[in-house]
Amino acid sequence: MKNTILLIGFSFVLLITSCSSDSKKESSKEMKEEKNEVIIKKEMKEGDAQKADANLKIVDDFYVAITARDSANLINCLDEDCKMYGTDPSEDWNLDQVKTYISEKAKETSTKAVFKVKKREVRIMNDFMYVVDVLDVSTTAVPFRCVTITKKSKDGDKITMAEFSALVKNEDMKKVAEFFK
Repeated sequence: MKNTILLIGFSFVLLITSCSSDSKKESSKEMKEEKNEVIIKKEMKEGDAQKADANLKIVDDFYVAITARDSANLINCLDEDCKMYGTDPSEDWNLDQVKTYISEKAKETSTKAVFKVKKREVRIMNDFMYVVDVLDVSTTAVPFRCVTITKKSKDGDKITMAEFSALVKNEDMKKVAEFFK
């Protein structure tokens, strides 16, 4: 009798623990689905063509417009509430300031910087896409990082934030600091 009661009790405990573990698995699965995040990591090798994948096309179009100094297409890539940060601390612009800046740059045609993506990492969550590109810029030997955040809108994907920064190696920071003295 005692053995039967113990066996029934043990079976009951197993049943309860297996149910709770299933509900934990379901809860964990629901959380992952709710987050709805897609991560794409792509190493671009020298000479690889940039693929104009549907989501990334807006970022590649942005680089093409900057290279061509095409203010109309550049502005078309940007959201009305966008922020754009350049490599200089003073380069902190809203859409109207970007329009003014790119219009001025379009007049100067002696220098043409061509942007080439060497490495790209993309994260997509719901209506937002976060793109980190390491770029070669034809006018300098210093590589750059461009971080862009896009969002979906009724007019298609638009860039809501773009930030450029020069990539300086840690061992070169003392040399860079000398320029600021």
